[in-house]
Amino acid sequence: MPSHTKLCVEMCAMWPQWVFPRVIDHGAASVSELRRALGIHDVGDGSSGSDSDGQSSGEADAAPAPKAKAKPRSKRTAAAKKTPAPPGSVPLRQVRGTKWGPWPIAAIRREATDGTLCHVGWRGTCRCHHNSWDKASDVCRKELFFQESGMCPQEALRRIKGWLVAGQSIAEDDLSGRMDHGLIHPTELPLLTDAQLDEQLPDM
Repeated sequence: MPSHTKLCVEMCAMWPQWVFPRVIDHGAASVSELRRALGIHDVGDGSSGSDSDGQSSGEADAAPAPKAKAKPRSKRTAAAKKTPAPPGSVPLRQVRGTKWGPWPIAAIRREATDGTLCHVGWRGTCRCHHNSWDKASDVCRKELFFQESGMCPQEALRRIKGWLVAGQSIAEDDLSGRMDHGLIHPTELPLLTDAQLDEQLPDM
């Protein structure tokens, strides 16, 4: 018999028989019978009773909830579209151009979203005019972009050639020659054919 049960039985045996007749008559009782005889009732709603080790079941630490696994990030399978970035977002790259008469004309390329270079315009370099306030790095030249002008590469190239030819009307010793040549917009000039433009090349 457990020690606490034995102790309760001994204590009850010392009291008058009219207090606990059931305990004394039978000489032994279970824990539940002694608790009922003594008028001891369990307190609580049953969720925190005593267990076999004498510890409250409410004191036991609850098992930690399992952590939710993070979902793996999906990989992008769609290939990047080969389109040039908006003007001014990435630096331009100019490849080695070809000479048309005395003037070099080069293709302007811009890096696309997939890393390739896209042809986006033409650059014509005059180098015949200067301003009195220019720095040594200032050069007379003009750029024309397809997207901004709405032109195809062939038309834009002819426009740049027409701009170079138009600069011949500006004297090379003009103190504001580079500015005056820059104010001439290629789209404002007559669109000439390649043969007509070649006829207007200066003598080498």
